[in-house]
Amino acid sequence: MPGKIALYIAFFSALGAGFLFLLPLLTKEQLNRSRAALQLYYIHTAAVVAASAFLLHVLLTHQFQYYYVYANTDLSLSTAYLFSAFWAGQEGSYLFWALCGAVAGLFLLKKELNLRHLVMPVFMAGQAFLLLFLVLDSPFQLLDWIPADGAGLNPLLKDPWMVIHPPIVFIGYALLIIPFAYAVAALYSKDYHQGFLPALPWAVCGWFFLGAGIFIGGVWAYRVLGWGGYWGWDPVENASLIPWLAGTALVHGMLLQSQKRVFLRANLFLALTTYLLVIFATFLTRSGAMAEFSVHAFAETALTYFLAAFLILFALVGYALLALRFGTINDQATVPFSPLNRSGTFGLTMAALCASALLVLVGTLSPLITGLFGKPASVDAAFYFRTNGPLALVVLVLLGLCPFARWKQEDRRALLRTLAVPLVAAAVAVAAALFAGVKSLFDLLFVGAGAFALASNLIVLIRVFLSRGLKYSGGYLAHVGLALMFVAILASTNYTRSQIMHLTPDQPVQALGYTFTYGGHTPGEKYVLNITVIDGEKSAVALPKMYMAGENLMREPAILRNFWRDLYISPVELTIGDHSNHIVLAKGESFEYEDYVIRFTEFSFPQPHGSGEGSMEIAAVLEVQFAEAVETILPALKVDGGNYEYVPALLPGSETEIYLNAVDATRGLAQFSIGEDCCSGEEMLAVEVKHKPFIAILGIGTALLILGSLIAVWRRFATRLS
Repeated sequence: MPGKIALYIAFFSALGAGFLFLLPLLTKEQLNRSRAALQLYYIHTAAVVAASAFLLHVLLTHQFQYYYVYANTDLSLSTAYLFSAFWAGQEGSYLFWALCGAVAGLFLLKKELNLRHLVMPVFMAGQAFLLLFLVLDSPFQLLDWIPADGAGLNPLLKDPWMVIHPPIVFIGYALLIIPFAYAVAALYSKDYHQGFLPALPWAVCGWFFLGAGIFIGGVWAYRVLGWGGYWGWDPVENASLIPWLAGTALVHGMLLQSQKRVFLRANLFLALTTYLLVIFATFLTRSGAMAEFSVHAFAETALTYFLAAFLILFALVGYALLALRFGTINDQATVPFSPLNRSGTFGLTMAALCASALLVLVGTLSPLITGLFGKPASVDAAFYFRTNGPLALVVLVLLGLCPFARWKQEDRRALLRTLAVPLVAAAVAVAAALFAGVKSLFDLLFVGAGAFALASNLIVLIRVFLSRGLKYSGGYLAHVGLALMFVAILASTNYTRSQIMHLTPDQPVQALGYTFTYGGHTPGEKYVLNITVIDGEKSAVALPKMYMAGENLMREPAILRNFWRDLYISPVELTIGDHSNHIVLAKGESFEYEDYVIRFTEFSFPQPHGSGEGSMEIAAVLEVQFAEAVETILPALKVDGGNYEYVPALLPGSETEIYLNAVDATRGLAQFSIGEDCCSGEEMLAVEVKHKPFIAILGIGTALLILGSLIAVWRRFATRLS
């Protein structure tokens, strides 16, 4: 068992290296280099690499005797998706996280000499926990037999964006332990400034990767899930957003600390909290706590208590040291704090970001909080918009002030003269919004603040680029992107128009100023639906899709784009037959038919639905009450390679058939028909069409934010490694 042996070596070498790095501190020796510790670290890294390479090997060679390979791949997968299966499951994602940490540690060891005996033990403790999870729940568990094929990768993950989204997030997670380790080291050594500042490039880099992963996840959700948005405020989505918001505040605080020696207490707290939120995000996703409230969460596993121990131990160490040293931390700042100077705008921005993280955290935990007092309940998306909207407005105003704010308090009139062009830009933007039909006062203020921030940062970006070059332009470019993003989010959220249509073949239907004609469907792994869209003299063909992903009927949209808007076409339901006799029921609902009372209780899966690509059988469990008796019947729907077979059930005591026509397992809905062959007759396709403005602007803003952040990472690491 090469894989398991490598994991054990990696785990015990992590423990040994952490202890040996700590040994000079325990023995009071002034020895910052330990050859034995370094050798054990290199053994640890080699073992993690070996375990990762072996997992890739068994995935690429289809060794289905390993449960992880069986559960996440099949013979039909392309090489790219076989690679992505590495991190598709819980065990593989822990291993990839540990691999990223091991590689990052090599660079950390190369540059960190003075504080190695303080930083590395904390870093190795994080690695040891990840390896402990893998020792307890290994990706190299063997089955009792060797299957001929695997269960296959979740169809939702068969997308190029999902090949890169998870690993980028895990790189961010792996890097954010380093600022935590430096914070612990600084608190222990009482060197709160010079002992902590080496963490800045690592904080910027970890924040960049985590943010990039979040944005890529939004692109995937918009392109694949079919509900028309890019952020659903799902608890697991929020779990990665919360540490990113805290990390954003940390990066800005450390930038100011590096220049003016301010915010020492806040930065140490944020460095600790950001990584603790990473661990908390992992706990929330993988402990089973959110399994009933998120479609992305894992069920409870044997690792739940070890995850809790990981979080509690790191929180106790970090916060206990901070509390112990808090009174000795002196910012020694000579810069006055004012909302109109640079330290004030930075500080208020950090406060707004932390408040946003806290509100998202409260909303995310609402099912657990309300569950303490009764039936668990989660907040809807409106809660997040209501609470974070005003904070985003404040951030935009501060974003516009900061580039022109100076370190010292200055005359307000002089500042207004400096801000004349951005203020004019804000006024023009508000006038344009009024002309376009925007009536909400908050929305008008938001558009004005966005234009103010955009113009302010664009002016300074051009100045800095011309005087100092690209290397120093990253922050301003990122802020330009953020301003565009915020305005585009407002437009695409509040000003989307939508309409549901029912299309029959070759019959044009008008909606939202377009003409839609359904041309039928093409069976296959996915049902491809052919819709011709006419806009004036222009026409295009949209090809939305429907398919089964495990128990869920998925709806993949077609998106027709131009610069100002997206036309988003998402299928809702495809039915065949006489539609007048269709009944839609949720779980637990019932209806009457002649002398029968028919109650839909749940879905059932009579045959294994992971045995082949696109192959499954789903049945509806119906309790039928008739003549004072209750019987259970199971009409079924079989899917095999995109071909649908409808298997009816007989109502008790009669020859009348009831069909299961369509399912929406996500919402617990099923459609039935009685006394007809549901496969005959005319097709009818229900689609939801959305006119979503400014999506291209959102994409441009996101790209600029990522590019600007990447330039900032380049600058910080170039300075650190030089």
